[in-house]
Amino acid sequence: MKKTIDIPAIHENDIKPVFKKLGLWKQLKKKQLKCYICGETITLDNFSAMKKIDNEIKLVCEKTTCFVDSMYK
Repeated sequence: MKKTIDIPAIHENDIKPVFKKLGLWKQLKKKQLKCYICGETITLDNFSAMKKIDNEIKLVCEKTTCFVDSMYK
């Protein structure tokens, strides 16, 4: 069974510092991050959520289906 840990909400103004702290900022700017549900490229405009699964950060795009599905995966 996978262990999940919820990450608290991130205010829009704090996205850059959070991504930098997690070491993901350069990948985000280079469009190298993908939604772990549908595979769409994550950008500042379509990022909606992140969660930690088995010590790995998973990102979710803004699609409603992806956001809802991410709560159950």
